[in-house]
Amino acid sequence: PRHRHGIVGPHRGTNRFLYSAHIRPISVLCAAHDEDDIGNDANLDQQKLALENMLKNISGTNSSPPEDLSILTTSRKQRLEREIDLLRQLDPDHPENNSDQNQELVVAQLWSLWYGERGPLNEMKLREIEETLVDPSQWAKAENQYLALIREHCSTDGNMDSLNLCNWVEPANRLATLLFMMGRLKESKQWCERILSTKPWHVGALSGVVMVCLKMGDKEGVLKYSLMGLPNTSLQMRNARKEWVQQNARLAEKNLIRLEQLNKEAYGEPDEVGAICAEEDSGNRSRVSNSDQRENEISDDESAWQ
Repeated sequence: PRHRHGIVGPHRGTNRFLYSAHIRPISVLCAAHDEDDIGNDANLDQQKLALENMLKNISGTNSSPPEDLSILTTSRKQRLEREIDLLRQLDPDHPENNSDQNQELVVAQLWSLWYGERGPLNEMKLREIEETLVDPSQWAKAENQYLALIREHCSTDGNMDSLNLCNWVEPANRLATLLFMMGRLKESKQWCERILSTKPWHVGALSGVVMVCLKMGDKEGVLKYSLMGLPNTSLQMRNARKEWVQQNARLAEKNLIRLEQLNKEAYGEPDEVGAICAEEDSGNRSRVSNSDQRENEISDDESAWQ
């Protein structure tokens, strides 16, 4: 995979047009700042500060998520655990790492995970829209299709002002790419920042927002977001990369623990549910049964709010 705004993943023939907007990888930008006498220690301190500020912003938002977000299906939990595992594998000292090529494969697996967060049929819809972007006359239609996917999967009431992108970030990421291509830089930046408020480790949005800031002439934004990006695997950036991995894996774990707690509050512990079934009358048992049925229904990847 290559760093480019919003599109990092397996090369697809009809997507070559989208490779025209290139940017130096974030790791190169960070190295450039080192050459300007920022220094490794100062660079790492700035990166840590940027990540800590992002963590504070996230912890202070979305304190009361929509009810559906408390539903943690088995498939969703497995994907979140897999995401955490892949983030950890980006650590150069991870036991499964033996080359830079392996690191690229890990990033590719993260992209595959993000594209498929809502199941194979929804992934197919997303990729079908992507294929149309080679034709600028289709851009307006593609924008509406991306917005429809975002509204369907990230809003409980259809209101675009109350989105929670934790359900599926990729339609928003694709939309940010399209808006950049259309020259609507301010809107593209806003979508990138929305994605990063959900997944600060989203390498595509981090790379994309740097491109947007460069295009806007926003030097402060370029520095801010390049320092938040995934450092490269060079010896010079090794400590910074390890710190990035530790910070973001910790945040991803915190998000999973929070979802598990919300799920327990919604459905109770398994033993508690069994006790209720044993003690309550048939009418109340029916209520518990309906709850179980609802959990079974939402475990379907094609229809679950995951």
